[in-house]
Amino acid sequence: MRIAICDDEACFVETIYQYLWDEQHCTIDTYLNPEQLLAQYESGVFYDIIFCDILMEPINGIELARKIRTFDENVILVYLSSNLDYAPLGYEVRAFRYLLKPIQKESLHSVMNDIYQEQKIQNKLLFETPYGSILIPENSIQYIEVSDKEVEIFYDNDSL
Repeated sequence: MRIAICDDEACFVETIYQYLWDEQHCTIDTYLNPEQLLAQYESGVFYDIIFCDILMEPINGIELARKIRTFDENVILVYLSSNLDYAPLGYEVRAFRYLLKPIQKESLHSVMNDIYQEQKIQNKLLFETPYGSILIPENSIQYIEVSDKEVEIFYDNDSL
């Protein structure tokens, strides 16, 4: 699973990274600037889960999610914030969960367990690649090619 952590405060990024370090089948990228994460999406790098602060500059987490949703309808968004006032805005971009700062390890692991359970319900398949694991919705797979023990999966205008 590919995970992105985006928060303009390095201490929160580091904490979440450490809490997720023991998650199996995960590749974790970190961003201190929301525009860097958006640039990754614009260049074709997608994530399965994004942990994202809401109050960031130059664009906030809600606006970032709106832009990311134009590239990726399937990414799971988990918001991080010290202020519950922004929680209702998360519904506008289909946020999965909202965690209050400071993030507790148990809360983060509980969210990850909920995400795994949700993926089972939605029939997403986990594939191991040389670059890490990736979740692909079963209904988005267009076809699979096998040649000389190499497997290529074509899905939603992408392949692996």
